[in-house]
Amino acid sequence: MAKVLEFDRFREAVKLLALYQVTLEQMDMFRQTKMYRHTIKQRMQSLEKDIEQLIKNPVVQLDNTDFDIFQEIQMKVDTILDLSIDELTQLRVIVEKTRNTDPFGEHFDINPNAAVHKNKDEDNAS
Repeated sequence: MAKVLEFDRFREAVKLLALYQVTLEQMDMFRQTKMYRHTIKQRMQSLEKDIEQLIKNPVVQLDNTDFDIFQEIQMKVDTILDLSIDELTQLRVIVEKTRNTDPFGEHFDINPNAAVHKNKDEDNAS
């Protein structure tokens, strides 16, 4: 049970790191606009500095631990940044549909024990 909680915490931390990275990169894009003025500029620079300090060590640690995971996170961050506003709003619907689909095809039900029952039923039918 403790391993599950630890893994869940790790997943949430990775998600937070990815969201922070998306925020930082989106803020970079905002600098090119006319809205980036004195007050907003100061606040964004302060926020950017805080976020960078917050994620620096975990990002370095993740990169040193597993470069492939780090690369995958960066690819997903880039994917998010490439989405249009319309695509972002549609994303939830797409994710919910994907989550509700059986990833293993017709051989497995949501209940993992059902796979055993289906296989037994198939064997009995033969």
